Amino acid sequence: MDLNKEYLTDEKKEEEGVWEDFGNGCEVLIASASNQKYEDYLTEVTKPYLKQMRRGTFPKEKLKKITIKAMAKHIVLGWKHLFIGKKEIKYSEENAIMVLTKFKRFREDVSDFAQAIDGYKAEGEEIDKENLSDTSNGG
Repeated sequence: MDLNKEYLTDEKKEEEGVWEDFGNGCEVLIASASNQKYEDYLTEVTKPYLKQMRRGTFPKEKLKKITIKAMAKHIVLGWKHLFIGKKEIKYSEENAIMVLTKFKRFREDVSDFAQAIDGYKAEGEEIDKENLSDTSNGG
């Protein structure tokens, strides 16, 4: 198995997001759940609650709100042609919080995509550069 082809990701795609087709003309710009801004934000905002989280006493609803806000800030980076009924919803962080809160299945789809590696894999030239730069291991 070639680890470069299976697991090497493009950090720019992970940070800046990739457009995912949600059907009916709707596209969502989704950054990877492993992007540094998202991870740093979650670490920062959950730090005061670590003891409660370890004990399992942190309220699930509060954790959900923190996660949704983190997703709105650092995972959902934009969208096109997103509607509620006949009203088009313009992208903003506030609207992302509203949509991610109100539409659980949408939030789950975004989360699934953000956690999958396929959308963020490095391609062709990037893989070749990685192969050429790593000859020190007896390659």
